[in-house]
Amino acid sequence: MKWIQAHGKRGKCDFDTSHGKSRKVVAVGDFAEEVDRYFRENYGHGEEYMCATRDSDNPSYDTRGEPYKDILGSDLQADGHLIDAIAE
Repeated sequence: MKWIQAHGKRGKCDFDTSHGKSRKVVAVGDFAEEVDRYFRENYGHGEEYMCATRDSDNPSYDTRGEPYKDILGSDLQADGHLIDAIAE
């Protein structure tokens, strides 16, 4: 990712040991702040819609769209461990 190249320092990646010690790395918290900014600039809340179940007369509500972590994983091309750390 370009942001890591611009803001990182050479070091050991804690998430992917195959990166070795020669690539640029950043702290997860710093990266999470950048990802949050990116996400807010490029995505919004999905549309809410009413749905019903057989077991209740009360309507329920759900939201259209993909889950946050699925979108991040796809956009960042990252696995679950890194996405979980960023989402925290």
